Amino acid sequence: MHIQLACSENIPRIKILYQEAIAFQRGAGHPFWKDPDFGVVAADIAAGNQYLLTTDGQIAGIFSLCPPSALDEDLWRGRAPHDARYLNRIIVGAAWRGQRLLSPILAWCEREAACRGVRLLRLDTWADNPMLVAYYERFGFAYLGERTSSTGAHLAPQYRGVHLAIMEKSIGR
Repeated sequence: MHIQLACSENIPRIKILYQEAIAFQRGAGHPFWKDPDFGVVAADIAAGNQYLLTTDGQIAGIFSLCPPSALDEDLWRGRAPHDARYLNRIIVGAAWRGQRLLSPILAWCEREAACRGVRLLRLDTWADNPMLVAYYERFGFAYLGERTSSTGAHLAPQYRGVHLAIMEKSIGR
């Protein structure tokens, strides 16, 4: 397994990963992303915050590790948003589901954050999916409550008015 920065040429594959994830979430009766704005992905790529997890030369998953975005600022208000790095939009391809790929992603993210002197790794997930919240808790993330994002134009459409669980994990320096 290898983690590398994504580039704009990866966007078609990233779109397929989103489609697979949405189909899986919908089929399982879970909340899912509606009409994702790939401008968010393109912006993460341009900023050097979008990553690929590759295995055997194939893109097995994607994630973003970044300073606080507009959504993070909105959700983490009152909790020092700039003291953390944010793990967002974690997607594992359908062919690799169940292979515990979150472990290497988290280990890499923790090392990256620690190297930058950041002591917290944060994420948000669907508040209406207790199985996913419990899944992240098994990886050491503490559930800190639920927030509903604002509906302002400063957020991409898929992030407006969504009800999310916020979670964080302390990491070593």
